[in-house]
Amino acid sequence: NGKEVTEIGALSIPSEIESKLYKNKSVPALFIPDTIKKIDYFYMNQFYVTVAKDNPDYSDKDGMLFNKNKTVLYACPNYQGEIELPNTLKVIENDVFSESTGITSVTVPEGVAEMGNYVFNDCADLKKIIFRGKFGDVSRSDDCMTCVDEETELYDKDGRFYVFDRNWHR
Repeated sequence: NGKEVTEIGALSIPSEIESKLYKNKSVPALFIPDTIKKIDYFYMNQFYVTVAKDNPDYSDKDGMLFNKNKTVLYACPNYQGEIELPNTLKVIENDVFSESTGITSVTVPEGVAEMGNYVFNDCADLKKIIFRGKFGDVSRSDDCMTCVDEETELYDKDGRFYVFDRNWHR
């Protein structure tokens, strides 16, 4: 109708969509133009995201969706292998890695201060989470680690191993 699109709400994935080979797995590609100002990012981890350089609100790195300054992580595609998050990161939003079947390891930078609900929900292949900071310095929702396999290893910046506790929260 000639109106500029400024929001992305719930998405329905068409049966045919361009895909990108991402960490040895084909993932649907989604381009976010500079006109998009608001995104309902709940299902965004189904896509390899590329954001227009001129978008004032969002950015991307390796298919992940961030705010412009890469201080907030909104979504990560169904990643394969190890993930080292950028040092600029401060907040990991709800469900970022939820149901990612190929993630084996996530390294969380020291500056992360908040983690939302179900961040690692049903990550079947996740074996290790490394925190470059201290566990106690991260404000976490009560459901942050829900559905993480009990054999997943947790490490802090000094390489100390922590026994997984499903009730791990403040």
